[in-house]
Amino acid sequence: MATLDAAIKRLKQQAAELESRFNESADELKDNYGKMAFNSFVGNSIKNIPFIGGILYPWLTDPTVQETVQRVSERFFKLMSVYLQRGISSFFKR
Repeated sequence: MATLDAAIKRLKQQAAELESRFNESADELKDNYGKMAFNSFVGNSIKNIPFIGGILYPWLTDPTVQETVQRVSERFFKLMSVYLQRGISSFFKR
């Protein structure tokens, strides 16, 4: 019985450490998601498209557009984090 209790204690500690690492990664993703999505979509390649790049690149690099992308991505991230939190909670309650 003591071995089982020790294993449970060890697994709870591992779960706490994993949750902490997950939260750190989630915070980093939350802070940088908008920039990452923007760079993924725009990158440098769109500047090199003659007609489209000349029109879209200045629009996409506009601070207002970038702020909007950031707000939308934050809302998406919050929604996803709620569902992930529920999934993690139900998994560790078993």
